[in-house]
Amino acid sequence: WAVLRVAVRHQGRPAAQAALRLQRPGGGALLGRGASDARGEALVVAAGVPQLSAGAGAVVVQRELDAELTISFDPAADAALPQDPDALASRAGVVRRSLALRIASGRVQTLAVDLP
Repeated sequence: WAVLRVAVRHQGRPAAQAALRLQRPGGGALLGRGASDARGEALVVAAGVPQLSAGAGAVVVQRELDAELTISFDPAADAALPQDPDALASRAGVVRRSLALRIASGRVQTLAVDLP
């Protein structure tokens, strides 16, 4: 497992009900999902992250995986109502930001993300 603790803000305020999706780069396998609470804080847990994997080229073993975190947030939505993360991820007019990350088994990472 790997864990991301993410604080999401939009225009200086907490981004409540933002959908977070962690996957392998380029639309690869889904690793984990989460949603931010009223404080704009989210927890994304990626289960099944191997401790070691075969590397490419001269790297025989690698301990980290490349991943991409995509955050989707609708500033016009009612923050008191839960959002459907799948609908939010494909809805027009939604603020999105993607971040390239390296995750590792047993690691807890903390991120602060400001949305445009």
